[in-house]
Amino acid sequence: MAGKRINPEAPLTGAEKQKRYRQKIKDGEAAEEEAGLAKLEALCREVLVEYIDGLDRGEFFTVYDRLSNPENYVKRFVSLEELSELSGIDVKDLKKLEKQGVISPVDPSNYAA
Repeated sequence: MAGKRINPEAPLTGAEKQKRYRQKIKDGEAAEEEAGLAKLEALCREVLVEYIDGLDRGEFFTVYDRLSNPENYVKRFVSLEELSELSGIDVKDLKKLEKQGVISPVDPSNYAA
């Protein structure tokens, strides 16, 4: 029975007016958020289509293969030496950062292929 009015013709009380107003605001915000997400989704789809159209045949099939067979592509991790080459930081400095706990080695068992 909660939520139903005993006499629907009676004027609304202050609490009922406030409850309906809050629900109206809540519904409006939800509709606004949904519209924003729909607009973002449309924009992302547009950008994705443009990106795919810009790929040559080999790149396109590579992307398609990666999407259709993700288990065939193992996540690759870099060693400290490779990280040093990529970032331009000495291996000695990277080892210091590792000892300080800023960076840590990856446990491959957490990333089963």
